[in-house]
Amino acid sequence: MISPLSLTDSDLDTVMAAARQLQRHQRDGFLRHIAEVLAAMPVRGEGAVYRAVAALQRAYFHPPSDRVTGHNSPRRDSKLTSAPAIGRPDGRSERRLKLAR
Repeated sequence: MISPLSLTDSDLDTVMAAARQLQRHQRDGFLRHIAEVLAAMPVRGEGAVYRAVAALQRAYFHPPSDRVTGHNSPRRDSKLTSAPAIGRPDGRSERRLKLAR
């Protein structure tokens, strides 16, 4: 297993930033898996570490549904999409219609 002391500060920052975005129950597995991947790397440059971390994070990260986060789903109607427009009618559009006739 890889020791945290053998990672550079920027590599450790990259790993921890990716781990922070995961749910708590996913972090341990992610950190163990990334340690195995980094230990198996013959050469560890910043780009190689970043690509390994990004690929593994995509495998572990599952965003919460919109219902959980409280965001409106595009499938649901809202007042803005279902209600008529507010405000007085624009007189310019009526003049344009008269001129077009």
